[in-house]
Amino acid sequence: MFLNYRSDLADPLAVLVGLAVVVVLAEASYQLVEEVARKRLRNLKLRWETGVIFASIAVLGIATTAVRYQQVEGRLPDEVETIAAEVHNRSPGLKKCHINRGIKSPGCVAGGNRISAILVGDSHAAATKTAVALNGEDSSAS
Repeated sequence: MFLNYRSDLADPLAVLVGLAVVVVLAEASYQLVEEVARKRLRNLKLRWETGVIFASIAVLGIATTAVRYQQVEGRLPDEVETIAAEVHNRSPGLKKCHINRGIKSPGCVAGGNRISAILVGDSHAAATKTAVALNGEDSSAS
């Protein structure tokens, strides 16, 4: 990554030095982290307290998941619930205008017969479609 950032990927010496640094760091990580952790974990005796902690974490995980996905009313402030509900706010023309197969884009025309704007893009462009349409209806818009 550093070589890419410095644009040194074409320099063979820089690539060799980079590979050497990677090998040295990998060996240091193996000796100083992995081997030490293996030795300590081999001598670790699991006591009943460890089981209680893991069981508690599992129960809390299941409970928070249940609360998260069961749409508990009043769980969050109304402002947050309103913002979170926007994930379900889909454009009615999404299926008509979205490419389902192949590479040919279906033509989507919104509004009347007179074309005043062409909007090309992805979901970010689609987010501006209403504003563009409202501006197109304004007779003073140029």
